[in-house]
Amino acid sequence: MPRPYDREQVTKIVADIERYTKDLEELGISRRDDLEDRRNLYALSMLLFSIINRTIDLADEVVITNRLGMPSSYGEIFSLLSRKGFIDHELGEQMAALVFYRNMIAHQYDDLTDDDLYALFERLGTITRFVDRMKEIIREGPPKRRKKR
Repeated sequence: MPRPYDREQVTKIVADIERYTKDLEELGISRRDDLEDRRNLYALSMLLFSIINRTIDLADEVVITNRLGMPSSYGEIFSLLSRKGFIDHELGEQMAALVFYRNMIAHQYDDLTDDDLYALFERLGTITRFVDRMKEIIREGPPKRRKKR
């Protein structure tokens, strides 16, 4: 039986994601050329980093609360959620791929190109889909597990 969610923590995480996403929208980036303004580039990279980090925090909260296991990496958090039926396989893979970009921003920033950042920016819908799914799980409870035959 899962323990109750820390509603205050979950609410803060979701609020942070929504605030960072709104800040990102306010930058008005609509095409790759907008990143030629270095202020946009640096703001975009920091906001994407923050959004992905808070999304990882949200995923981790769901994993811990539902006692799904002990992930050994950020990417494994999403694999656990997928294996346990909390998200579909495709979304799990897409979220794990975003962790790769998060790690590049954190540890290999000099290797990150404007094209990489814009490609990551274009995947924001994946994060929105994931957050919506986590909110649904938190609100309605974990998915029903199929009994093995």
